[in-house]
Amino acid sequence: MTRRLTAFVTFWYEFIVGDDWLVAVGVACALALTCVLHVTTTVPVWWVLPATVLIVLPTSLWRMASRQLPKPPTDATSARTVVSVLRIRE
Repeated sequence: MTRRLTAFVTFWYEFIVGDDWLVAVGVACALALTCVLHVTTTVPVWWVLPATVLIVLPTSLWRMASRQLPKPPTDATSARTVVSVLRIRE
């Protein structure tokens, strides 16, 4: 029973949080803001979640892309090493 419960919780954690916990926090905050605005005002709040996606998605993509960029070689020796490694892989 414990193993199944652990698997269930792990699945939902990975599904909701995934690779970027900031996206999950942003969506949770947007849902909370939508709820608060809906209860306290008469303003239509349909725009909160699309606005959140327009802010959170590019930010997340930028963060992941900048983290994945390879470091350029610092001198000619390292550049030759990179070229020789690439030739070996061919």
